[in-house]
Amino acid sequence: MEPIYIEPWESEQKYQRLAELGRKLKIPVSEAFLTLKVTDRDGIILHHTKQRSHSWTRNAYQMLMTCLSAVQNAGTYSDGSLAAKKTDGTVVSSVFLLCTGNQGSSFGGSTETAGKGYRGAVGDPSTGISIGRGDTAESFDGYALALPCAEGTGANQLNYLAGEAVIRAYDAPSKTLSATHKRYANNNSPGTITVKEIGLIAYAVKGTTFPALMCRDVLVSPVDVPASGQILVTYTVSLVYPA
Repeated sequence: MEPIYIEPWESEQKYQRLAELGRKLKIPVSEAFLTLKVTDRDGIILHHTKQRSHSWTRNAYQMLMTCLSAVQNAGTYSDGSLAAKKTDGTVVSSVFLLCTGNQGSSFGGSTETAGKGYRGAVGDPSTGISIGRGDTAESFDGYALALPCAEGTGANQLNYLAGEAVIRAYDAPSKTLSATHKRYANNNSPGTITVKEIGLIAYAVKGTTFPALMCRDVLVSPVDVPASGQILVTYTVSLVYPA
């Protein structure tokens, strides 16, 4: 069963125009999509939607600029600085990169290793795809979920599975390279959990390691996960190459 695409048509038209301009101007355009699937204890699908992901944070663009410019810059988490901010609010005022290879004992693997990059470890929502109940407005300067669902079986808590291995694919007709990240979470609490926000938290590298929120999406319509139910969150990040 394919998800219902809920991106507003007015917004979708703008994204499509942006991709078309990229092809005409020979500039690759990045895209991101968020898919949510909720099932009950019997596996019956209760909710299945797909939309654009709209809210890469300053952290994401700080890292991108660091890579493109080969510059590291101490400073604040603000314009004119390439500093990053951890999910606890601490500013990391130095180079900010994601690991693409073995960085020694401080990281111990690549971003595709379980527990690294966007692949959160089992029972640990502090990195990877994380789920929350907060509806504070999205912000470019955001660095944490407003009200994250902790690991556990108590009220409003979820049991997080490990992030699945990333799926890479290339679609030649559309010249699109995509990377798909998935994570399941089970509601073993006594009641329904109303999901209002989703975050993508990277386990990042700067000599040492730290969690950094790269994307936070506040859902237009909250999604209920019933007791004994399960939610699957999928982020697909893609690059549309120019013709």
